[in-house]
Amino acid sequence: MLKRHCYGKSDGAVAAYLKGILNKKHRIDRNKELALGFSELEAMEAEGAEVGLKSYSTVLARCGKWKCLSGALMLVEGMRRRGVQPTEVCWEAVVSACSDMDEMEKVLSLLEKASPPQQVTDNMALTIAALLIHEGAKQSALTVLNTTPPSARTTLWHVLHIEAQPNLTSAGHVFDTLPPPVLSQHYLALLKHCAAEGNYQVAKGILTLIKADPSIKVNHLMYHRLLLACLHSTVSSSQLLFSIVNSKLADGLPLTPMDVTIVIQSAARDISDRGCNVEESIALAEAAFHNIALTMDLVPPAVTALLRVYSAAAHKTGPSLDYKAKAQLAMDKHFTSNLRLTAPTHSALEELGTLCGFDHNEVIKLAERAREIGGREAHLIQGYKSVGLA
Repeated sequence: MLKRHCYGKSDGAVAAYLKGILNKKHRIDRNKELALGFSELEAMEAEGAEVGLKSYSTVLARCGKWKCLSGALMLVEGMRRRGVQPTEVCWEAVVSACSDMDEMEKVLSLLEKASPPQQVTDNMALTIAALLIHEGAKQSALTVLNTTPPSARTTLWHVLHIEAQPNLTSAGHVFDTLPPPVLSQHYLALLKHCAAEGNYQVAKGILTLIKADPSIKVNHLMYHRLLLACLHSTVSSSQLLFSIVNSKLADGLPLTPMDVTIVIQSAARDISDRGCNVEESIALAEAAFHNIALTMDLVPPAVTALLRVYSAAAHKTGPSLDYKAKAQLAMDKHFTSNLRLTAPTHSALEELGTLCGFDHNEVIKLAERAREIGGREAHLIQGYKSVGLA
């Protein structure tokens, strides 16, 4: 498909490329949307229709959306082979497909070598600045932004200018000079600094301002960053986090798994840093964990956080095989929820095993077996229901 359509490579290379897309550890939506885009191009060719700039641009936009640089570059190469000149919008999609600065440097080099050479547009500059901020190169991001006029996608420019500041104080100065109207994105950029620096008091004040502004509606991300600011602050406690959670519920926003995960993470700090009662902290963490498992979709960070609570407790009270049993229950729930074993979860389990003298790989194997048994039991129950026995 891609061989005929884009770049004249061998069938084996094309098959390997498609297999690579479908096997990447990303959301199924990404894989389906990318595969559908290439399939649409193939169908057009099979019907003898001319594949023009608009068709290529549509699939390039999908590559940009899902950060698939390899697919974007192959499409650009295919366009050149067929005499279709990539436009500025096409190159902007290629730049958007970059997931790190190494990829970005490769694309910028291609822009210079393009015929005719393609200049870096204002939209590209904003994409580059956002990627630099993501990688922690804030000063470089500011340099890029300072060479880009604020009129280029004004809201995004101001948001990035706030995020690129080295600290909350300078970000606040930029925020104070914003031209009206002040939007939710601007507040979120400031809250991002609060979360990173653990400045709960300022974050709380920002949320108060947001609630007082009738043109802005408080949302999940605002509360998430408030919770993170509290978690990383010196005044943090599980009780304070619970008050934020209750405030979120009062505002009509349901809890998310990551909200409750932050509460579990706080329980570990209660034990290790604040000298709180170990049993009470474990009970709080386990209650929060089971709340996620029963009412939401369990997420790997919640499992990791609970294992960290057990490790903090083991450091305080001494090693105990009771923690092995607790870890086994957590991992059983992890695998029966069909979650992938992530590196942080594996590391947390290994640390706990080392502390308490048990083989973490044994726990993983038993949990995997629990998933298999659970799957068989679910299948049997469904069979019983089909014949009226359950």
